[in-house]
Amino acid sequence: MASVMVVDDEDVLVEMIAALIEDLGYRAIIATNGREALAALEAEPEPPLLVISDVMMPQMNGVALAQAIKTNPRFQRVPVALMSAAIRPPANCIADHFIHKPFDLDRIERLIEQYNGHA
Repeated sequence: MASVMVVDDEDVLVEMIAALIEDLGYRAIIATNGREALAALEAEPEPPLLVISDVMMPQMNGVALAQAIKTNPRFQRVPVALMSAAIRPPANCIADHFIHKPFDLDRIERLIEQYNGHA
């Protein structure tokens, strides 16, 4: 079963996006910070269709996570969407998408479906 990773230190948001991912027929991989996300990615047999990550998190932020994913040969083709209410990532950030919080779940659904079958 294809998976989508959601990384955020806000439990309610993670649960909401994870429920959407599962409703769409994918397996949700959940992490609360960038370090945890990288460890979870390494443990996965197949890369996820998409990683959706908050920008501001403890231990490793979303920009650093996107950089780590895009420089890892195993995951470099995995699209990364960063989300934040406070800041836009820097112009040189290599994430594929930016989602401003608060957002409509339809936006997340369209983003996930955009990558269905393109992993």
